[in-house]
Amino acid sequence: MINHNGVLIRLAGWPAVGVLAAGLLACELASQQVIDPSSQQAVLQVLRSEMQRQTMDGLSFCVVKNDRLLWSGALGEADRQANTPATPATRFLAASVSKTIVAVAAMQLWEQGRFKLDDDINQYLPFPVLNPRFPDEKITFRMLMAHTSSISDDDYDTFNLYCFGFDCPTPLGEHLGNFFSPNGAHFSDKSFYTYPPGAKAAYFTNGIALLAYLVERIAQQPFDAYCQARIFQPLGMSQTSWRLADFPLKTLAIPYSPTVTRGNPHYTFPDYPDGGLRTSAEDLSRFLRMLIGEGRLGDVQILESATLRQMQIRQSTETQAGQTADYGLVLYYRTINGQEVFGHDGDEQGVTSLLFYNPATNVGVIILSNNMQRRLDLMAGALLNYGEKQ
Repeated sequence: MINHNGVLIRLAGWPAVGVLAAGLLACELASQQVIDPSSQQAVLQVLRSEMQRQTMDGLSFCVVKNDRLLWSGALGEADRQANTPATPATRFLAASVSKTIVAVAAMQLWEQGRFKLDDDINQYLPFPVLNPRFPDEKITFRMLMAHTSSISDDDYDTFNLYCFGFDCPTPLGEHLGNFFSPNGAHFSDKSFYTYPPGAKAAYFTNGIALLAYLVERIAQQPFDAYCQARIFQPLGMSQTSWRLADFPLKTLAIPYSPTVTRGNPHYTFPDYPDGGLRTSAEDLSRFLRMLIGEGRLGDVQILESATLRQMQIRQSTETQAGQTADYGLVLYYRTINGQEVFGHDGDEQGVTSLLFYNPATNVGVIILSNNMQRRLDLMAGALLNYGEKQ
């Protein structure tokens, strides 16, 4: 996205990702139609039609039910210049779907009693995080996870934070201190809304990075290392990482965006936990199946079932551009194909992503694409409906 000063900025990634009002109104209406494919070929026809209509380069997808991977597939190209086809093993940037990992990491510590949801986050931070208009009002873990902390991305989004071709070297805590500490280089009261913490919901990105830093502080371990040890490795997610350097660039789908024109289009940012995960649809399906399995996949227990139920409790509601999100803890409810599903979607420079499941049927879907601001609901609806029939 380009702001009014011509600066490349981070996309906020609000849940109703890709709703561009007039330009995509027809697609928004289409996404509410009930799709009833009876076979994989019927689903693929829907996916190909949507890819052509929206001019998409490539995507990878999977459908899961309970602990089973029902179907994984891919269409189009991961790299159009090299004519490299996308596959279910192609690694994509997951954008704000990354936030689901942050949620699980935080709730692992919560169930260990390391913090309470209504604790003041300043008990755990080396710098104060307070809305300067309401300095006596605490900001809690629950507020961060329910998007009610009064933290705003408005000022943050004016900064060019991308590192192209390498992992940004700025430590997570230093980056966040620059924005939230009153002595920080980028501190501004514009980083907070004019209403007090807890008053209402407003989706933000940087606040989830702050939640990841709290995990880092409480666990006394870098956030990426914590996830590797406590989530990725136990679940067998060998193709998933927060770091660009961990895998050859040729294994990554090219993020196609008119604003990304550099020779090396792969990028990172210092607040990586809120959108910087790189993974494949098949690898990420293991995480999704764990969520559906109430914290367990096979013999591996990542979270207790009671913890997953805590995450599903509705905390707040936000509506934008006709779309409503009912927030649980980071993950949220929305409607796709007439079904209420729970999960997260995302949008970044050159990528759009989606991970949702229906808690009533235990059917879930993942879509990872290498084009930005695309509508994935019609595709997701077809895939969900296919899963219901299996």
